[in-house]
Amino acid sequence: MVLLPEELIPNLDFTLWFENQALRGANEELRALIREMRGRELIAECLSNDLRGVIVARNKEISSYMNEIDQLRYEQRVMLYEITVLEEEVVHLRRGRSSRRRR
Repeated sequence: MVLLPEELIPNLDFTLWFENQALRGANEELRALIREMRGRELIAECLSNDLRGVIVARNKEISSYMNEIDQLRYEQRVMLYEITVLEEEVVHLRRGRSSRRRR
């Protein structure tokens, strides 16, 4: 005796249709998740690019400040040298005056 598929599984057509609908629903959910993941990936890439831009801008700003600091340090060394020269002149002038008073 041969059994037909309908006899093995009652309501086979309905069961197959129901399973097909469930698979279609799962497929749509997967597609929605993939779209969401791609959107998030795009957002993450944009944020990453923005962050890189911020880092580059900050690095340029820091470099500019470092150059200013170097320039100020150079000017400080020049001024300290000039102060030393002036102090030496003062010492020489005082010695000259003190030797004149003794005469």
